[in-house]
Amino acid sequence: MFSLFNHKEKNLKNAVLWSCFWIALALTFNILIYVFAGKQPALEFFAGYLIEKSLSVDNVFVFFVVFSFFKIPPEYQKRVLFHGVIGALIFRFLLIFLGAAVLKSFFWAIYILGAFLLLTGLYVIFKENIAINPGQNFIIKWIYKTFNVTASLEGQRFFLRKAGTLFITPLFLALLTIEGLDVLFALDSIPAIFGITTNTMIVYTSNAFAILGLRSLYIVVMGYASLFQIFKRGIGLILSFIGLKILISPMYSISVGVSLGVILGILLVTTCVSFCLRLTR
Repeated sequence: MFSLFNHKEKNLKNAVLWSCFWIALALTFNILIYVFAGKQPALEFFAGYLIEKSLSVDNVFVFFVVFSFFKIPPEYQKRVLFHGVIGALIFRFLLIFLGAAVLKSFFWAIYILGAFLLLTGLYVIFKENIAINPGQNFIIKWIYKTFNVTASLEGQRFFLRKAGTLFITPLFLALLTIEGLDVLFALDSIPAIFGITTNTMIVYTSNAFAILGLRSLYIVVMGYASLFQIFKRGIGLILSFIGLKILISPMYSISVGVSLGVILGILLVTTCVSFCLRLTR
């Protein structure tokens, strides 16, 4: 029991160090943007990175639900998250440049995104619990009916061939579910960053740097889950603010600097309140 506790503690410490590394790498890239591109793009990247990183914190709780449903042990979760990160980088690239093309052709589409963000933010703020049940996903149901799925895990394998028949393992289903959920998460995060800037490279790189640290972030958030009690409310406030910013932009333009200050303020307040609630219990 003691050795198991030490192992978990070591993994958590390593995850914290890796999270710090990925954050430091993103900030270094941010400095390079400031040096070579100027203050405005640097502020846009930093604001976009904060939004995506904040949403990632909330998303990892959903990943935990997925792993629990498919009974994926911690030693195999890393493999799923590794491939999930690669898939997310590819899908985000496609979605961002598709979104940029739509906004370029239909400028009014940004206001639809603004309304969507505002309503989504309000839903997140006032909805107590948003239940996620992978077993009710129609794609997962279809896979179970259409393909051969092993009854249990087969080590770290995604696929397995038995007597000439190809089987899908629950590990692959967990990966497929997480990839699908990431596409849904992108429907929140990408429009939110487009509310800050329409520079596609800034939007993608801010997404990419936040996603790269997802594996270590998952372990950190699970280790300190009690410190994120009202973090979801803060995310809802950020989404609502960006949505409102987009909708009122024809009448009043909110600068990136002010937007960044609001985002930082919301994150600071929700983190402090969560920490205080943790201390009182």
